[in-house]
Amino acid sequence: RRGAGRGACARWLRNAPSKARRSSPRSSDLWLYVEDHCEAIDLVFHKGVSGERYNIGGHNEKRNIDIVKLILKRLDKPESLIEFVEDRKGHDYRYAIDPTKITNELGWYPKTKFEDGIVKTIDWYLANPEWLK
Repeated sequence: RRGAGRGACARWLRNAPSKARRSSPRSSDLWLYVEDHCEAIDLVFHKGVSGERYNIGGHNEKRNIDIVKLILKRLDKPESLIEFVEDRKGHDYRYAIDPTKITNELGWYPKTKFEDGIVKTIDWYLANPEWLK
């Protein structure tokens, strides 16, 4: 993802700072574990109505700064590695979609709780450091 992506994790593992926008305390995104996302795409491909659009979402909006802090904690790194920078002009503070249609029409709902998925993701990157390059 943007601020808490693999590049940020790679820098933090080297004890180097990574940037976060000043608005991070009020910026938020919907988060979805990759396997749930893949399962939803497969379901839409096989069971969805051709030509229809389905929003795939995790039903768990989180503040970006909370995600950054959670990742740092999992990496056993200090929050002082967060380097706050000014927002860019036109910065969006919220990224959200309504996934009601895929739930109602196809019965899909993510299986992985956010708290489990983020740990699995971080641990996967730690076990596969070549993906952080």
